[in-house]
Amino acid sequence: MVAVASAADATLTVTAPEDPGLWLPRPWTTADGTSIADPLQIVYDIIRGSGTDRNEAANHVREALRTTLRTRWQEAARGGNHA
Repeated sequence: MVAVASAADATLTVTAPEDPGLWLPRPWTTADGTSIADPLQIVYDIIRGSGTDRNEAANHVREALRTTLRTRWQEAARGGNHA
C-alpha cells in the first residue's frame, strides 16, 4: 500500500470511527463460521465505492438487514450466538 494525495485517488480507504458503539460486540459470521465485516460497514463501503450501481447494491444489503438477516443481525448486536 502507498499513501495518495486524496481519497479520489485511493483504491482502499480505512475508516476508524470515534464511536466504538458503531461496531458489533462480536464478529459477524456466516453460517459456516467465516468472519465477515459488520454489515453497516459493508453498506458504507458500497456507497463510497465508484460503481454505477452502488446505491442499488447498498439498498439490497439494507433490505436484507431488515428482512432475511434481521434476526441474525439483532443477535450479533446483542453479542449473542449469530453463527
